[in-house]
Amino acid sequence: NKVLIPENDARPPLGVYFGKLLGGTRDWRSGNRLEQYNLKKRSYLGPTSMDAELSLIMSNLGKVRKGSFVYDPFVGTGSILLTCGLRGGYCFGSDIDIRILRGRVGNTPLTETTPTPFTNFRDFKLPRP
Repeated sequence: NKVLIPENDARPPLGVYFGKLLGGTRDWRSGNRLEQYNLKKRSYLGPTSMDAELSLIMSNLGKVRKGSFVYDPFVGTGSILLTCGLRGGYCFGSDIDIRILRGRVGNTPLTETTPTPFTNFRDFKLPRP
């Protein structure tokens, strides 16, 4: 089915490029994996919750794997730590605003059933950071 054009076949190529395929078949979009960790499925969301796809990309760039130690100094609602935990990392974090870590957003009162970032870890059956 290939059609060779004689005038193009006679000219040398303009350039030859070599590369290495990175990532292979690791596709988080297939098999509804990305949808499984969607923000809409989390019990606790804050005003600055990071999208699941972006946090998966960041944990991939950090080369987090089973047994890795991960420290997030600006943990917020824990989106990055959640995806690192899903990859098998040991998660640690801190934040300057303790109200976010305790589950308090704005002026909402803190109760026994108030969702916290730890609730998301429990929902995904991950160890508490």
